Amino acid sequence: MLDTGQLERIHEASLHVLEKTGVVFTDEIVVEALAAAGCRADGRRVYMPPRVVERAIVSAPPSFPIHARSPDRDLGIGTGRMTVANAAGSANIVDDGVVRELTVEDVADWVRLCHLSANVEMLGYLVAPGAAVRGDGFLQSVFASVTLTDKPIALPVNEPQRLGVALDLQEIIFGADWPQRPRLIGILNPLSPLVFGRDACMTARALACRRQPVGVTPCPMSGTTGPATVAGMLVLEHAESLAGLALVQTLQPGCPFLYGGFATSSRMTTGDVVAGTPEFWGAAAKTVELGKHLGLPVRAGGGVTDSHQLDMQAGIETSMGLALVIERGVDLIMHGGGALYSLGAVSFEKLVIDDEIVGVLRRVPWDPFLSDETLAVDVIDAVGPGGTFLSHKHTRRHYRDWHRPSLYGLRPRETGLSIAAHDIAEVAGARVAELLGGYEPPPMDGDVLRQLERYCDCRLSDLKGRRNGR
Repeated sequence: MLDTGQLERIHEASLHVLEKTGVVFTDEIVVEALAAAGCRADGRRVYMPPRVVERAIVSAPPSFPIHARSPDRDLGIGTGRMTVANAAGSANIVDDGVVRELTVEDVADWVRLCHLSANVEMLGYLVAPGAAVRGDGFLQSVFASVTLTDKPIALPVNEPQRLGVALDLQEIIFGADWPQRPRLIGILNPLSPLVFGRDACMTARALACRRQPVGVTPCPMSGTTGPATVAGMLVLEHAESLAGLALVQTLQPGCPFLYGGFATSSRMTTGDVVAGTPEFWGAAAKTVELGKHLGLPVRAGGGVTDSHQLDMQAGIETSMGLALVIERGVDLIMHGGGALYSLGAVSFEKLVIDDEIVGVLRRVPWDPFLSDETLAVDVIDAVGPGGTFLSHKHTRRHYRDWHRPSLYGLRPRETGLSIAAHDIAEVAGARVAELLGGYEPPPMDGDVLRQLERYCDCRLSDLKGRRNGR
């Protein structure tokens, strides 16, 4: 881990970029607000002095809630407990080894699986903007998201039409006074390097005035939209996230804010994004450290892989991408399950495998859990040399504490093989079928459901899944 001096060096370098290089905001209202707050504006290019940034850091709350349709699904971001969302933004799915475009039926089954997941606590909208939309396909997909689960949903808000839909749906579901609680989290991506597009600025204004959480996640690619070194990428990423923080806190002091970053590499022969690399894992870990250094809630990392299929490469890269940020106390992992092909596609089978991986990593004692009970000195003393702990009451109290993976864990078989000795995609496929076969939709008020059906021009009966046929 970086020490305080190293973190401060990155922070100071980013402050230099903000003050001397500046950031372009392609929205006149935003430029005027930042200029009034003490920044220097030259057209759309805004130069931020350190005092504006430091004031924004102090203004942002260290944690915030996200209220769900069902109160028992409410979340706290920055409270010390990690939140995981599914892979989001993909327009394709790997189905029986073939990559194809998602359909609304796929989205419906995806939402069902996320609803049943033990570790996915927030739903990330699956279909990328502009993809898999045929007529009212976008509204149908959103309808699936808000009706088939009662978990919090990160609805797409990255352009005016979709932002308008997200705001309308909140009012239908929660009533006209819905902004009194944080319910709609928006994730904004600057255009690296150092540009906030008009849509991002408009979304920030719309959410901030309603005091809804705003997350800023820069996504620079080394060698193309970011420097070719991890340290340089962190400076750029940190500068862009701080610029977003200053923007949000200028518009609405005290507005919930989520610090973030998703720095990847560029495959220099093709220009493709590459995420299953040590550089991605290291940058994600340092992103958590930088956000925590400032006392902000942090979104970083993800269960992403460059593999196109469920193989050992996918398992290694996914586990590394998750473990390093979980170990550092990340608050939100947005792409926590189901991603393949550098986020170019998703997989039902990988979603349930990743759910298992996250569950295992949640159990790892990253911080020592020390107490007289766990140290068990009196127990060791009582058993003594050559004794057995099997019959001791301490063992009876704790033997169920140890996690046993159900998807790939050992089974008592004559051969001694684990269940994963079979093709893990086959095992995961059977789990997908089992889960979808037992799915029951969460209850929803009848009047609310009818309003949603009219708004989205969709019915629950239209959302028959491909896998479960209902």
